[in-house]
Amino acid sequence: MKIWSDKFDGTLTTFRKRGGLPRIILLFGADDSQVAELTQKTCAALPQPLEKIELGGAQLKSDPSALLDEALSISMFGDSRCIIARSTGEEALAAVTNLLESAGNPCPVILMAGGVTDKSKLVKAVEAAADGLAVLCNLPNSGTMNAIVRGYADAAGIRLETPMIDAIARYTQGDRRLAKSEVEKLALYLDAAPDRPKSVTPAHLDALKAETEDDGFDDIVDAVLGGDLKALPAEMARLSSTGINAVGLTLAMERRVARLMAVAARMGDSSDISGFVEREMQAR
Repeated sequence: MKIWSDKFDGTLTTFRKRGGLPRIILLFGADDSQVAELTQKTCAALPQPLEKIELGGAQLKSDPSALLDEALSISMFGDSRCIIARSTGEEALAAVTNLLESAGNPCPVILMAGGVTDKSKLVKAVEAAADGLAVLCNLPNSGTMNAIVRGYADAAGIRLETPMIDAIARYTQGDRRLAKSEVEKLALYLDAAPDRPKSVTPAHLDALKAETEDDGFDDIVDAVLGGDLKALPAEMARLSSTGINAVGLTLAMERRVARLMAVAARMGDSSDISGFVEREMQAR
């Protein structure tokens, strides 16, 4: 079964009514920040206390039986268990196939695959399974992102005028984690909470907002990922002198790596870089 991310919570409820959660929940698509957010929400919805076991894509590829073995294992402390796995491309396909074809009663598996598209064999395998759920996480448009920011603000107990909501949605570039961090930072500064809401002024926002990749992160991200050790000291000094937010820098680096992982997954084993770049440009 495949659904859009905005239907995810309701579908979890539906599965509970049918007698249990899906055997595997695949969270995939371009919005890696929503993939991370929905992973947290799913873990919170499972019986507590919860033992979380994390598996990487390289491990699943080298040992396709590891996912099923862990899912069938019992917690040493009697807690409920959940497997959180990660995949970039098709590297988890064999492991997921083993899980879906197995007997027994494995614990829930959440597979985070931010760089995977709905055309992948991995998505199609989970989509076709009776007890599999594939959740597509696309980047939010401006209207959706504004609604997300407003929801974060309401939950944190801060009042934001529409222009400030627009500003946060714009400079966080659709990154839900950064937007939530910005809202929580404002709430902390104002000592706000749902039972004691506070209003945010433009001055508050200007003083506290994080810088983003558009505000000067490109050069240092290029230096780090390109291994340019000569340029790196000067870039570090520039960031230190301008006081650019470290959280914003970390998220900018993460976004770039996620995009590169998605590109690598689409390129596969091809060595024709020029041809691949040309096809990507034509597709967009």
